[in-house]
Amino acid sequence: MRIVFDSATSTFQVYKDDSLSPAKTTGTLQSGASADTFSMTNWGKANNGAYLSGVRFAANKDMTPTDFVKIKSLKLYEIERIADTAVDSAVAAITIDKLTSTPECVEQNITLPQITSDDAEVTWTSSDTSVIGNDGTFYGSSKATDVTMTAQITNKTDSFTVYKDFRLSVPGEETVKLSKNFDDNGMNVTVKNNSSDSLTIKVLVGVHNDNDTLKTAKLQTVTLDSKAEQTISFAGITSDKSVSIFAWDKDMTPLTNVLQ
Repeated sequence: MRIVFDSATSTFQVYKDDSLSPAKTTGTLQSGASADTFSMTNWGKANNGAYLSGVRFAANKDMTPTDFVKIKSLKLYEIERIADTAVDSAVAAITIDKLTSTPECVEQNITLPQITSDDAEVTWTSSDTSVIGNDGTFYGSSKATDVTMTAQITNKTDSFTVYKDFRLSVPGEETVKLSKNFDDNGMNVTVKNNSSDSLTIKVLVGVHNDNDTLKTAKLQTVTLDSKAEQTISFAGITSDKSVSIFAWDKDMTPLTNVLQ
C-alpha cells in the first residue's frame, strides 16, 4: 500500500497491490482537521491470498510522511488483526461451558455455542467423534484420552475466519464403578462391572471417627458378569458418618479409586 499527498490539490491518493492507478483519492483536505475517510475493502489478494477489509484511515492536510510510517510498516497479520476486530473479540469470548484453554475433564455432553455476541458464526469439529461428537455429545472412552474441539469462527461481514482449539481430557472407565446412597436402613453401595470379563469383587467400607481414624470396617463380596451391576447394603451406616469405600479383585488388585 502506498499513500501519496498531492500538495497542488490537497488530496491523498492511495495505491494498492503495486498498482500504478490510485484506488482512492480523498476529497480536498482541510488544515487541522480530518476531511475525508476511506476504507480498505477486499485488498491484498496478491499478498498471501488474504483479503483485508474494515480498515479506515482519516486524512488531513497537516499530516506528514511520518504520520503514515506505522501504517506502511504494518505486517499482514497485524493489519488482519485490526481489520477483523469482530472475529478477534469472538475468539476471546468463545468458551465451552466454563472451559478455558487449560485441559479440562469431560464426563458428559458439552454445550457448544454456534454464534458469538458479535454475530460471528461458529462451526465445531471434534478430533475424535467416537468420544465426543461434533455437536458436543459425549460418548466416553474405555481408556483415558484427549479430544481436541476446534472452533471455526467466521466474521459474516467479510468471511474472515480464525480457529480456536480446546484440548479436553476424557477419563477412561474404571474397571469397577462404585456409587452410594442412604435409606432408613443404612447405606447402599451399587457396584458395576465395566469390564468384558466376569469378576469377583470385594467391597470394603470403612467408617471413620471424627478425627479420621478408622472406627469399623465392613466387607462384602459380589460376583458380577460383564457390564452387570448389583446393589449391596451396609446396615447401620448413616449419612452423617464419614465413610471410605474401596474395591479389589480376588487377587487383591485394586479395581477402583477410594469413594468417599
